[in-house]
Formats: sequence, C-alpha cells, structure tokens
Amino acid sequence: MYQDFEIDMITKDDGLALQNLAHSVGWNFTTGQTNLFISPAGKLFGYRFEGNLVASAGIYIYGSALASLGVVIVHSGIQRKGLGKSIVKHCLIEAERVGAPVMLVATEQGFPLYKSLGFQTIGDIHRFEVSKPLEDIRINGAFQVDQVEEGDLDQLIALDETVIGANRSRLYPVLFSNMECGYVVRNSQNTVVGFGLAGRRNNVLVVGPMVAVTQDVALTLMRTFVSGWSGPVRIDVPSQQEKFMKHLLTYGFEEKMISPLMILNAHELGGKRDQLYGIADPVFG
Repeated sequence: MYQDFEIDMITKDDGLALQNLAHSVGWNFTTGQTNLFISPAGKLFGYRFEGNLVASAGIYIYGSALASLGVVIVHSGIQRKGLGKSIVKHCLIEAERVGAPVMLVATEQGFPLYKSLGFQTIGDIHRFEVSKPLEDIRINGAFQVDQVEEGDLDQLIALDETVIGANRSRLYPVLFSNMECGYVVRNSQNTVVGFGLAGRRNNVLVVGPMVAVTQDVALTLMRTFVSGWSGPVRIDVPSQQEKFMKHLLTYGFEEKMISPLMILNAHELGGKRDQLYGIADPVFG
C-alpha cells in the first residue's frame, strides 16, 4: 500500500527522475517541459520508494479562483496500489486551503480516478497538428503583429486574467523563460486584441496559451506561427471553438486527440472562455 512510500516535493534536482518516470508510462518529457512543471508556478509532489521517484502529481493554484491539476503519473511497475488516488488527494488538499475549484485535462487512463473523486466533465480539449499547411491561412482585417517582448508581460497577464477568470501572474514568467517564440496582435488603435506564446518540444512548436478577441485574430496568430516555423505546429483547442477548429481542418491540420476537460467544486469555468483558442498546456489549463 501507499503507506510504505514516502511523499515529498519534487525539485529541479529531480528533473531526470521525472523524465524517467514519465518514460515508464510512454510519455516523453523534454527538459523544457520538466522546467515548466517543476517551477514556482505550482507545487509538484512525488512518492519515492527506496530513493526512486515512483509517482507524481502537481497542483498549480491561481488564487482562490482556480487551480489546475496535472503531471499525474504512477510508474508502470507499481500501478493499482492506491498511489495515484493518494497523491492526487494530497494536491486537492492544497487547493482546498485557498478554496479554489480544480480543473484538469484527463487522460483515458486517469479518467476513472478523477470521476471517482468527484470531477465532472464540462467539455473537451482537441489537439491539432500540422506539418505543412495545404494553403496560406486566410484572414479578414488588418492587424499589426509584433514579437512578444518582456515589456508586454503585464498587459498579457491582465488579458489572460479576463479570459481565464483567474490571475496567473506566477505562471507567465515561467512561460516566458521557456518560450521559443510569441506574438502580440494589435488593432488600428494600437490596442492588444490577442497574443500567443509557443514552446518547443523537440522539433514540434507547441502553441499555447493563445488568446484572441475574435476568430480572425486567432487565425492571424496561427498563420504567423506556422509561417515562421519549419517543423510541425501543435495547438490544444477548447471544444467551444468549433468554427476555429473547422478552419484548422480546412488548412491541413489534423485532429490527433480529444481529452475530457473536468472540474471539481464548481459547475463551470469562469472568464471570457470564448476568447481562449489554445490552452497553455494540459497541465496548466
């Protein structure tokens, strides 16, 4: 039983151990991903047995408005011993201390566990990827697109808070430090109407978060990311963006995966979710 195992915080010194743990269940974490997950943006806990990391789970709390659960892994050799449920409950206690509802993007394997703990499905996250667009992405409207700079950070955090319904100011410096590229879109009045950040996973450019006040702004961002990258481009899109997803299919994107979006201690997510076109990461929401 899990009482025979020791739980503690996972730190940056555990980066390789976390990668090995992920590999045991068929996940390939890059060094960049481990830097994101083991960061001041949240708390990552682990079970150890005889000095080896055998389970993990992270909770990323954005004040009392929202928390996100992720990096839930149990080593393939010791599953079905209660470790997963135990370490997830440990994370949920952290969220309960501030009264935050908890969201997550579930894997097929983890779905039964989350459902047993009271999580409810409120939507889906659709993963799209393209190696080379069939044609140039068409947009309507004239926008100014600039590369993201450090001075944009406060403005992006404020826009993100409006859309997500929670302040993620601790997350954004971490995203910035691990960013491969990012863009800000402004209208003719020089007002920021959208932005997107992207990190690199081997040769894949993973876009997210991506926020836009209209679909045309979102398509402008996607065209900029695709045209500026020589390899595959990926984005995880919330299910409410049906028209946007149809456009992605038209331009040659393929839907690779659909994952349930679940929540605990709330009935729905806050914020202007109709302006969220790409999540930051399944771990962060």
